Amino acid sequence: MVNFGVSGYGTLQSLLQFQEALEKRPRPKLVILAYASFHDQRNTLLRLRSKQIVPWNKLGPIVQPYATLDKDGNLNYALAEMTYREFPLMRVSALMNFIETTYDYKIEDAFYQSHAVTQALVKEFHRLAQAHGIELVVAGLLSDRLTADTLALSAVEGIPTVDISVDLSIHAHRNWPHDPHPSPAANRQYAQKLAEFLRSDLLK
Repeated sequence: MVNFGVSGYGTLQSLLQFQEALEKRPRPKLVILAYASFHDQRNTLLRLRSKQIVPWNKLGPIVQPYATLDKDGNLNYALAEMTYREFPLMRVSALMNFIETTYDYKIEDAFYQSHAVTQALVKEFHRLAQAHGIELVVAGLLSDRLTADTLALSAVEGIPTVDISVDLSIHAHRNWPHDPHPSPAANRQYAQKLAEFLRSDLLK
């Protein structure tokens, strides 16, 4: 078993890792693609994603890959330097802050079709796995609508899927008080749910 998980990665980085592994490593029997809805903004490198990262970076420019869809629905890949510029007066005006938040979460996300890009990336992941005789499983990490939608569309494509989401509203399931990421207790639940699925007759 090889864990390719990297903090801050999305579906696009997972696909690039998979492509590289197929060239340099022995062919695996099974690949598990973990997905959560916040991966969408990482896949298209939205302003919202840059807002989260750039203010904390003190080491110089960050260059990351991103994906887009052309008018025919084909995936295109590129690299971009992550930048973030505040809207004027957003630190002192509630109205400007509201406008900036609305733009980041709704307008830009819809314009770049982030969720559709993710779906296309999952399909490409599946195509590549099939071409090499590898079973692909998509595991949902959250219980929200977009994650459920990705699992449903993946199942339509013939990809085995599993919901391994954990109730993150439970205080013990996060690394509070300073880190909202899932706690060791939550990660044990993720692992148990995934293990139960992999032991099931579905993949035999």
